[in-house]
Amino acid sequence: MIIGLSQDLSEETVMFPGELSPKFEEISTIESKGYAVTRVSFNTHSGTHIDAPCHLVLGAKNLSDFPID
Repeated sequence: MIIGLSQDLSEETVMFPGELSPKFEEISTIESKGYAVTRVSFNTHSGTHIDAPCHLVLGAKNLSDFPID
């Protein structure tokens, strides 16, 4: 069974102290260019995620090394 626990990612998302907040920048709008584009920038430790052992220990397992179950 898989249960979704994901939370929204926004510029108000609570981050670990010292980490940068996600940024959303409007690049173009339908009114200005005929299409809408937003640039999204965030680090890999943003929002809901599982931290892989290899993020903390050199040579440790990555998440793809674990079975989904």
